[in-house]
Amino acid sequence: MRTQMMITIIVLAVVVVAAVVVAALVWWLVSWLGWVIGLVVTGLLFAGLMAIYARMLKPWHMRWGATDAEAVRAMPGDDLIPGAGQATRAISIQAEAQEIW
Repeated sequence: MRTQMMITIIVLAVVVVAAVVVAALVWWLVSWLGWVIGLVVTGLLFAGLMAIYARMLKPWHMRWGATDAEAVRAMPGDDLIPGAGQATRAISIQAEAQEIW
């Protein structure tokens, strides 16, 4: 009986401490400083994700499946919009041309 009461007291103490911590966090987040910190952290996170995309994923994404030769050669329509960006995507089909067409 005494062990059960001690466990109950410990659990209640943990619940009270957790409630106080949650209340303090809510108060902090609602305050203007919390909003400013939240916006700054969100902006930095977004900027970091965009930098990772631009540096690592975009080059792969813009030439997905294309060989080096395919990515640099001129394609039909390249002369229609001078200075336009380039994206060359390709797939490889293991078959003869007459089998496809």
